[in-house]
Amino acid sequence: MLLRDNLVYGTMRVAGSFDGTILRPREPRSAIAVLKAAHKAGFRYFDTAPLYALGRAEVLLGEALHGLHCCVETKVGVDINHKPFPKVDFSPKAIESSLEGSLKRLNGLHVSRVYFHNPPARILQGFVLEDLTRRIRTILGAECRIGVSLCSIGDSDHIAEGSPIDSIMVSLRDLMNDSARRCALERKYNIVVREVFIGGTLIAGLPLQKCLKAHFIRSMIERIPSGKGCRIVVAPRTIRQLCDYCR
Repeated sequence: MLLRDNLVYGTMRVAGSFDGTILRPREPRSAIAVLKAAHKAGFRYFDTAPLYALGRAEVLLGEALHGLHCCVETKVGVDINHKPFPKVDFSPKAIESSLEGSLKRLNGLHVSRVYFHNPPARILQGFVLEDLTRRIRTILGAECRIGVSLCSIGDSDHIAEGSPIDSIMVSLRDLMNDSARRCALERKYNIVVREVFIGGTLIAGLPLQKCLKAHFIRSMIERIPSGKGCRIVVAPRTIRQLCDYCR
């Protein structure tokens, strides 16, 4: 059983790492084993994006969980096929191409929500969001939910009133350091918290004793506000790390 039922499995590094120029892939069998174990442990929501390991995260997720009940949340706004390096692209054509690529890589998994991936302010304007949302739902269905992953919580000021966005993804540091915006956003959106352990650096500096790491992880997760719709993205990369998120 998971520590909290609102945990989301984040796939940013499970398939390898990409720093914008260099891809360092992970051995596929190890990644697939962790993803299968995550589902068995109780994770049902999986956060991913085309940019994660340049599509490998979506490919391995589709292979590991094919035929299993789960909900995938992916992102749009980065063209990973652009050479020599991926580029930010929120044009309608790029959005449609990105989704089609994700669906192919995810191998039939259900995509329940699409996030705009760190968009510039102009994308958050009402008429632009409405047009892009309409294109997304043409491909994925009218029930697909729309979210936005923000570089900074302050970027939420640019979201137009009455927009189709129902979820906002922000870092834990932003959320805890700006209580006024946090309270305002919690009244309007579902909050999705990322970067709880800053890519694992907070955990890496702890003593090796498993009980201490497990206690630290549990205490960090418990201090995160658990308002209506709040979810927490965590990203254990090994089966041993996965155990720290279970009771």
